Amino acid sequence: MTKLIIALNIIVFVAYTVMGDPSDAEFMYRHGAVFSPAVTEGHEYYRLLTAVFLHFDFGHIFNNMILLYFLGDALEKGLGKFRYMLVYLASGILGNVATVWIESLNGDYSVSAGASGAVFGILGAFVFEVLSHRGRYAGISGKRLLFFILLSLYSGFATAGVNNIAHVAGMISGFFITFIVDFPRKKSYNRQVNDIRNC
Repeated sequence: MTKLIIALNIIVFVAYTVMGDPSDAEFMYRHGAVFSPAVTEGHEYYRLLTAVFLHFDFGHIFNNMILLYFLGDALEKGLGKFRYMLVYLASGILGNVATVWIESLNGDYSVSAGASGAVFGILGAFVFEVLSHRGRYAGISGKRLLFFILLSLYSGFATAGVNNIAHVAGMISGFFITFIVDFPRKKSYNRQVNDIRNC
């Protein structure tokens, strides 16, 4: 699924580059990017999902997809395809929901798009898995993951024009969604192990 997601994002980016200028806010708005008033007043809720597959330029899509490539496969193998896709898509959507909510509160609107919320959701999922596996998961230690998260967040806050709301909300969403979909399975495994030991 990770390779499929990456391929889909690349195909969409190439298609939109041929059709027009992805770096143009108006062009992206017309093709499904998030603009808070369009969601809250126009009820165009589909934007919360379509924006997850849109990127403004090559650097934007490259950074998101390279991060997804290195982390996605490991998480997919651990969670399974369905749970993995649920974490990815829900984190991306909830990151956009948080963006709309915060922008509606402060009245500062901008056109936003990108897979960052979903990708940070994968990071949040890794946090849960590292914690539940006692400090290491898929070859990644807690310290290494923490450093990576801090570096990613710092890069976002230090760069102009980055939707940090989607980053933070996506990561928090990824953590709790993984807890919901994976923790019961872990309890079931532990129960089976205990049953076997008591035979």
